[in-house]
Amino acid sequence: MKWLSSLVVWVLAGVALAWALDNTAMVSLFVGSQRIDLSLNLVMIALVAVCWLLLSLKNLSAGLRLAAAKAKWGRVQRVERGAMALLVDSISLHLAGRHGKALSAASEALLAMERQSVADGMQLPRLASSRVLALWVMAESSQSMRNLDQAQAHLDAALALDVRNDGATAQEGVMLRSLRWALDVRNAPLASARLLALPKAVSRRIQAWRSRLDLAQLQDKPLAALEAVRTLTKHGAFTGFASLSLQRSLAVKVINSVDDEAGLQAFWKSLPAIERDTADASLAWAKRYLDFNALSEQADVAKATAQRVMKQLQPVWHRYDDLTNDQQIRLAVCIEPLVPYLEQEWVAQVELAQAQHTSDAVLQYLAAQTYMQRQLWGKAKPLLERSAKGLSNTSLRRRAWVSLATMATEQGDLPAAALAWQAGAQLPESL
Repeated sequence: MKWLSSLVVWVLAGVALAWALDNTAMVSLFVGSQRIDLSLNLVMIALVAVCWLLLSLKNLSAGLRLAAAKAKWGRVQRVERGAMALLVDSISLHLAGRHGKALSAASEALLAMERQSVADGMQLPRLASSRVLALWVMAESSQSMRNLDQAQAHLDAALALDVRNDGATAQEGVMLRSLRWALDVRNAPLASARLLALPKAVSRRIQAWRSRLDLAQLQDKPLAALEAVRTLTKHGAFTGFASLSLQRSLAVKVINSVDDEAGLQAFWKSLPAIERDTADASLAWAKRYLDFNALSEQADVAKATAQRVMKQLQPVWHRYDDLTNDQQIRLAVCIEPLVPYLEQEWVAQVELAQAQHTSDAVLQYLAAQTYMQRQLWGKAKPLLERSAKGLSNTSLRRRAWVSLATMATEQGDLPAAALAWQAGAQLPESL
């Protein structure tokens, strides 16, 4: 009705103008031999009416085009809502563990997007992202159902989509998820390949570093795992005691895995003080150092080796009361072969520690070995007898019985030596 009201207004305006103006002016039109005289007012009214008609036709045409576009956009929105509903359902079903239904819902959503795009020639908003997410759900559900070939096919399809306008972020997420799939099935070569395929920007994200850590642990590469933990700690993914404990345990693993003394020394120098100044790290270093530097028959060389090892173990020795039983045993195992080359100062420290901890079987064993090296049989024998019965470590108990047998043999007490050999032989391989 708006156009009718506009027409009435224009007609009334024309009539009012005609009454107000002088009606004596004429406009003559010559058509061939004919002459047509028209009132100037009538001509003016006609011109106004023609202009109004042209404007109305223009507005009507624009309205019709707009209505068609709105109708088309409405159809696209209906399809979008349907596709998004299917996509949300598929994600919900996947999270609920209903992977078969999630696969079907994602497939229907993908088909709906493709049909609408072909029928109307219009793309849904965020079409690339929606397609990537639908293919991700299909790949994720297939992976959960251990259909690895189908999961790989959906993954390839998601990564092959053209995402120049949108969807790049969704593709990056799919790449990170595919890396986790490979780690979940403990496929180290596949995980390594997918990690290398990550774009540079994506490979620096926390999720990628977490995957690097898991991959390094899967491949038994403690050095790479240690670097990953340090980076994650720097970014706040690991905090507090848990991070420090993990770094220290990985540092010990790296020490135990080095192949030569040069590598051991280089890694030891590169360790931060907070990772190096621990009992486990020092004990691991001492053991590996002795593995690479067997005590030479040359007294001066052996003594130098012993001094270097004891210098490293000195802080651990001073914290003996704070060590766990396993750490105390490992400390004794490291010190025992060095006993013949220890300075008198160290011998006195061992004697003093044993005197202060008379019931400590580990210190009894270590003091007894020290006395044996100096042929103090009277002091060594009772300590060896007590440690052979009190030690929790089978290997040290066996060594104690062997030392007792050796001592009895040196003293000519063959029955006692036989009993000691028998007791050591009867010990199980492990407790």
